[in-house]
Amino acid sequence: MLPHNGIEGDRPVAPKADVDALVKQVSDLGLVLPTGFEAFMRSDRLHQRIPSASAWYFRLSKLIKCPAAIDDDQGGYLIRFHFDQQSCAFAYLYLSKSGCHCVLVSTVDVPMCLNEDDEINGEQLDGDNEGEDIDEESIDTSELTKEYFSLAGLSFEEYLVTVYFEGLLSFQAESFEGLEDFVKHVYRSPREVEHLRETNEAIKVFLDAQKWKGVEHYRQLISD
Repeated sequence: MLPHNGIEGDRPVAPKADVDALVKQVSDLGLVLPTGFEAFMRSDRLHQRIPSASAWYFRLSKLIKCPAAIDDDQGGYLIRFHFDQQSCAFAYLYLSKSGCHCVLVSTVDVPMCLNEDDEINGEQLDGDNEGEDIDEESIDTSELTKEYFSLAGLSFEEYLVTVYFEGLLSFQAESFEGLEDFVKHVYRSPREVEHLRETNEAIKVFLDAQKWKGVEHYRQLISD
């Protein structure tokens, strides 16, 4: 794991000045960072305890206005904070004006599409981007739509938990109580959720993908 995680204490996710600037931007806009986000970004140890079999790493980018087509023009903001090593995928903290948040993942690099740098400290963020000199022809908004983004966590905490335990599973880590509880919670047997098939579209899609035809059919298959 060390090639992807680094050595504990080697570096924080972001320099203190960058985190300070981001926290101020968020406060000035009346937004709310999730519990633990600031502490995680300041830590030089926590992020290096999260394994990654696909070489993802944590790095803090500046706060940017969420493109209207992604959040139906609700006026939210995005913070890119988790990267694939080859910049093939990204995780974003989405902050709503109502004080809520979630984590989105996408193969789209939003700052690049908007022709924005990702430097935090010293950048002044305006809700309407007034006074900025942007070359409109260099902005590619074709991928800044909802179909290119997926919900990866209802909260920042849920996202970290998922990434942590899925990373351990990828490395075939030795079992322990927390890992077992995660697997039991996430990886449900089709027969446990079969009764929800007609009332929950997501469950129906899952069972259809598994070609699940019921317990009796399954028993027949494994007995043949």
